Amino acid sequence: MDRSRAQRYLDSLSGKLPQDISVRNVELYCLSIHQVKLLHPEAIANFVPSARVAIEEIQAVRRKYACDCAMFAQTGWQCSHVLAVMVLQKEINVSRLLNALPTRKASGGQRKAKSCLAKGKDEHQFSVDVLTKRYLKQPMYPLHWQVMRDFDIRTKAGVSKRESFRGTVVS
Repeated sequence: MDRSRAQRYLDSLSGKLPQDISVRNVELYCLSIHQVKLLHPEAIANFVPSARVAIEEIQAVRRKYACDCAMFAQTGWQCSHVLAVMVLQKEINVSRLLNALPTRKASGGQRKAKSCLAKGKDEHQFSVDVLTKRYLKQPMYPLHWQVMRDFDIRTKAGVSKRESFRGTVVS
């Protein structure tokens, strides 16, 4: 962020746009910056980063900061811009905040995608009837699938034998 970008943003709020900005790139140049207003200079006392924020801390943030972004308007107190300003004002520590956030992951190991030849309890999803109905609803559904097809191959000796080849659906 520099003075020229800040001035460009402030000019865009009043309707003044530079000559080099077109309709296609106006959002990139003028709306990608958001203004966080510091409503009073006192520090927020006892702001402890945690997964559940107390109502007093939320009200303290709302009394001190105001942002013009959509997320702040939705939540009423929380957006990335306010968070960045709080870090710059040294009101929160990012590493403490990251340690306080809970992490969630699925139990067990990493799930593997089923291949086209997989058999087991999910075999019904690869039945001809189910696949036909799904293909009629979503014609691009089988795109990039791994499939096998049988071909009759003639050997050098003139003998015909059947072999299967694996491929990928591309169209």
